[in-house]
Amino acid sequence: MRSAIRSIPAEAGQDRAARALALAVRGLPGERADWGAAMSAELAGVRGARARWSFSLGCARTAAGMRVRAAVLARDRGATGLRASVMAAIAASVALALYGPLRYPGLRTGASGLAFAAFLAIMLAYGVAALSLSRGNAPAATIARRCGVAGGLAVGGGWLLIFLPVSKAFFFVPLAVALVAPIVAAALAGHIGRDAGVGRAAALWSGLVGGLLVFVAYVTVTYTGDGRPYDAQTVRDFHASGARDLVTYAVSDDLGGALTMLVIIPVVALALGSLTSAPASATRHAQRRR
Repeated sequence: MRSAIRSIPAEAGQDRAARALALAVRGLPGERADWGAAMSAELAGVRGARARWSFSLGCARTAAGMRVRAAVLARDRGATGLRASVMAAIAASVALALYGPLRYPGLRTGASGLAFAAFLAIMLAYGVAALSLSRGNAPAATIARRCGVAGGLAVGGGWLLIFLPVSKAFFFVPLAVALVAPIVAAALAGHIGRDAGVGRAAALWSGLVGGLLVFVAYVTVTYTGDGRPYDAQTVRDFHASGARDLVTYAVSDDLGGALTMLVIIPVVALALGSLTSAPASATRHAQRRR
């Protein structure tokens, strides 16, 4: 969060509370843009660091609620096909998560309830983000979607190649693809759209698409092969764990990895995309000030 705040070009005398508020209200739906500007102006009259942060964070929570409502209730839906595809992937992910305990009863024990609750929260976040990013038919939104989806396919493909049970001698090649794809998507979208925000949206799209692709494909392969292959390290870990069933242990381990990747992939993609777009945004801001 701090790095994101520091990346926002600030006018002279603007503190971190003001920059945090600027980050929170940036890109609000058009009908709420005036509210964001009014809150930024009102913050200027608030005195005291604690009071300023309280006001800024309160506005940030309100802005987050506005984004969620706009994403769910908006009439201008924009990319219908892409949104439907993402929602279908989310539904498939939930179906796979529900199928696991039915096929492997051993998954119903332990902390499986907490893990499933965390999974549902992640899926909700994916859905809200997809609904928000798919709004509108403006050129900037279209550019972000196209670059982001292409980047997401590359991200997902790269991670899936890493997970394949083949020689790991050249794993750095698909890893490089998975890490570079959101950077390229953000840079290309930001350049075409002439806005760092377009680049960040493309990076987030690449993370969402890549994360869902990896989860659906990896979990499907896990169920098909009952968690195989059981390499020597998996067998050692199984014996050390005290678990009764190697199949359930291997499947559970793979599901935990897939759940982790649902979080890591979009976070890393957005972080890399933001790093790519921040210097360009700062340069344009400096040019405008001249």
